[in-house]
Amino acid sequence: MPAGSLVSKAWAKYGIDFGTFLVIAKGALPAVICVAMYEARPVANFYTTLGYLNSIVAALGFSFLPRAKFLQMSILNAIGICMGAAFSLLIMYCATQARVHTTPPEEMAQLMQALSESASDPSQGSILSLPYNSSASAVCGIWLFFGIWISTSMRARRPQLIFPVVMFSIVINVSATYGTLLPTMEMCELFVREVLLSMLTGLGVSFGVGIFFIPITSRVSARKMIFGYITLLKHTIRAEQEQVKLLKSRRIYRVETSTTSVQMPSNKRASVADTLQQLASTHRALETEINCIAREVEFNRLSTDNFREIFSNLGAVAFQIRGLDTIADALEQNATIQEQRMNEGSDIAGDRGSEESNNSQLSVAIYRNANSLFTEVAGLVEESLDHFLITFQMGPSSLRKKQKHNGTADDTRDPCYLPGGGSFSTYLEQKLHSIHTQALENLQNVRLLSQRQHKGGSTEDISHGLDGSSIEELYLLLHMQAMLQSTGKCALIFIHAADRIRGDEKAFKNALRYPTLPTLKHWVGSLLMTHTTDIYSMDRSAKLTFGDLYHGMKDAEREHPETWWELLVSGFEKIYRFLGSEDSQLGFRAACATMSIAIVAFLASSQVFFIKQRLIWATITVPVALTTSSGSATRGLFWRVVGTVAAMVLSIVNYYIVDGRTAGIIVFLFVFLCFDMYIMVKFPRYLIAGLLGLVTQVLIIGYELQVRKIGQQVAETSGQPVYPIYEIAPYRLLAVIGGCFAAFIWTIFPSAVTDAYRIRTKLGLSLDLLAQYYTCSQVVWDIDLRALAEPDSPAPNAWQREELVKMRTNVFSEILVLLEEVKLHLNDSFWDPRLGGKFPKKKYSEITYQIQSIVSHLGLISTTANLLPDALKEDARPKSDTDWRNNLVQLLLSRRSDEVVCTFSMLASSLSDGKPLPPCSVPALYNTSPDMNQLLPLGHMAEPGFIVYAAPRVVSELWRNQLQSVVDNVRYLVGEFRFSILESTYYA
Repeated sequence: MPAGSLVSKAWAKYGIDFGTFLVIAKGALPAVICVAMYEARPVANFYTTLGYLNSIVAALGFSFLPRAKFLQMSILNAIGICMGAAFSLLIMYCATQARVHTTPPEEMAQLMQALSESASDPSQGSILSLPYNSSASAVCGIWLFFGIWISTSMRARRPQLIFPVVMFSIVINVSATYGTLLPTMEMCELFVREVLLSMLTGLGVSFGVGIFFIPITSRVSARKMIFGYITLLKHTIRAEQEQVKLLKSRRIYRVETSTTSVQMPSNKRASVADTLQQLASTHRALETEINCIAREVEFNRLSTDNFREIFSNLGAVAFQIRGLDTIADALEQNATIQEQRMNEGSDIAGDRGSEESNNSQLSVAIYRNANSLFTEVAGLVEESLDHFLITFQMGPSSLRKKQKHNGTADDTRDPCYLPGGGSFSTYLEQKLHSIHTQALENLQNVRLLSQRQHKGGSTEDISHGLDGSSIEELYLLLHMQAMLQSTGKCALIFIHAADRIRGDEKAFKNALRYPTLPTLKHWVGSLLMTHTTDIYSMDRSAKLTFGDLYHGMKDAEREHPETWWELLVSGFEKIYRFLGSEDSQLGFRAACATMSIAIVAFLASSQVFFIKQRLIWATITVPVALTTSSGSATRGLFWRVVGTVAAMVLSIVNYYIVDGRTAGIIVFLFVFLCFDMYIMVKFPRYLIAGLLGLVTQVLIIGYELQVRKIGQQVAETSGQPVYPIYEIAPYRLLAVIGGCFAAFIWTIFPSAVTDAYRIRTKLGLSLDLLAQYYTCSQVVWDIDLRALAEPDSPAPNAWQREELVKMRTNVFSEILVLLEEVKLHLNDSFWDPRLGGKFPKKKYSEITYQIQSIVSHLGLISTTANLLPDALKEDARPKSDTDWRNNLVQLLLSRRSDEVVCTFSMLASSLSDGKPLPPCSVPALYNTSPDMNQLLPLGHMAEPGFIVYAAPRVVSELWRNQLQSVVDNVRYLVGEFRFSILESTYYA
């Protein structure tokens, strides 16, 4: 087999294409450039013993990121380094003053004289020859503790600052440990200057590679992500279509007689769930990338507004495609209910067989209509997505060839009507109109079938509803038709927008795209903004927006401040809240973990040991390795140790495989760093493990080449003895592992923040936010319904509805983000050190899936108003029809929404606090009494207005079932506050 074929197969197996390889190589290149650069004599003389910092900072620069993200990170890293240098000067100033005030003048004069004599030949002296001072060490230790605490707290509060905080920590760790020995500010300033220049040089090299070597823009990245997003959409709709097709094996949906029913394979459900999860993750990543586009300068045809419009319309299509999953769920639920009724009545004599036959005919007719409509709409949606890819040239060239081949095979279809053709939108509109007409005919046929079914033995007026089972199936048909038609409508809007953008010759041309001033202001504000996902931030946002119109949370311990003094003092509450927050606690743990190692540098008996054995890299590793939960800490410790050991082995192999020759070492360093970059690029969850492996290789190889260049005598002026590589490599390994282990210990000590705790509290918060989301959705729904029933009545201000929709969208996004975090914690729960029984992972996984299903179903209900045609909103009907519609709206407005919110709140409170659940049940939203059928005659079933009731009714039953499962699972986890004395067998 040819070697090229083997390489191609290997690359495909590990998910590497040429673009991915370039990204990996780009990430490894800056560190290699810095190592090679140090071989120049002027560079080596300039940086001396701090040259290896260049390559480490260059590796931490993440030059492989798209341009906008990379620029943001570079700016923040530079700010972090400069702030670290300023803070270091403060530390050293305080330390030198402490030394001056605690050292006798005679000793200080002798020290100054000795320093002036050794200044003529710095290579002859070592920093360890300087005297120890306890006051200076104590001051440095206190400032180091404070700096690590405040910086890590900010990192926890603002995750975008994680690597700038790492840069800050490197500077202050180096300065605080060496600052205990430097007696004058002149020496301190010189030392900080060398550290600052070394780190900024590495950052500059990374900046040059990121900008000029194979530049990757956010627009290029977004185009690739859009293609992947559309590919996932196609997989999703095909998987959902396959689910619907598999339901034909159910007994109720088959014409032939059978006593068995085949359940849907669980692997098919898991496949759809996995695809939907990938879709949600890609959606959020694409949203982040499009926000970065606005901050980028580039020549391109598509503007930022174009990308945002594409993303908005594509998101609407994706939301509808996700909603199509409810069709299979509803059909399966209907099959289960109908088959259960048939089984329960199989032992009853009489004409039961004919009734079952009629029920089966109705179910078969509904299933066939749904399956045929699903197949047609799915095909049109896929062609619409292909049309978009071809129009904007985001897909492979094979896609256009495939469409041309399909056009050649289909002689009945005009080439202009094919995806990518100029009249495809017209073709799509015609097909959707044909599908809508066919759906109305199908609905009429099913309605007639239902009437024939109930003509025989029933004495009720067939114009006023049906029995429970038949009318629910008709609601099901209406829901499925509405979902499919709305999906087609979203696809048509998407195509119209794409054609409009592509057809605007003035705007769709290569032009300089640059950020506007408001965009830059918003970007700076986002860097300073604290992003917290909690019920309090949502409550504060609602109060600021709606004022007295919002009745939300109150302080149970304080009245609203009125006097100027109360308002002034209430501001200090934020400080106390921050000091007691989880962010501050994480910073305190990081500071304690750092000081548990750094304390060795501040004691007279161990200071020399600390510097000689290079324990400073253990202190630097702590802020990088610290995590927020014990499970992730255990997993991180394991994989970081594995990655660091592998890096040590690769470093030794690298050095000896070329017999210590510098050129070969640098080449193989690039090759081995690519392995670490592969982990960072392809497995972001293990980014820190790959990063520590990369830093370990650079530390070992870079330091060894540095010693060879500047000589052993100059290298030992830093106080660190020179070792051969087979000794220095284990030293570096132990230092990094020691830092990781200290971070792990202080994550689980004195009390472990377990992943189980994170899962429980975040699911409780998700339920709290779900109550808010449901409330916002219901208020918007009520506003639309009242406008429909009373078009002449004064409507609320438009901004109020817009703000409610915006708040609903924000809460929806926050819930999805929380659920993604919960899934990560569920994966880490395997590593959670536990005492006692097993963690009920299955129950928490079920609750996570059920909450995600509920929020998706509620989102579908919130879009029902958008499904109504414009004719429905025009009051041009006979008065009898208008009265019927108003009565229907009043029925919808009388639903029991408050009880649902109470159920959400009780579940959230019990799960968050771990307290027993009060006896509760899921309320029925709609009235199901016989009187309701008087409002729902069959004559109105084919009208568009009936969708207002039928579609939410079916979806509500789906999410009510999910909510009941949440109640059962929460009750299983936390218990229920009730007595079962009367149920006991001992009760008499």
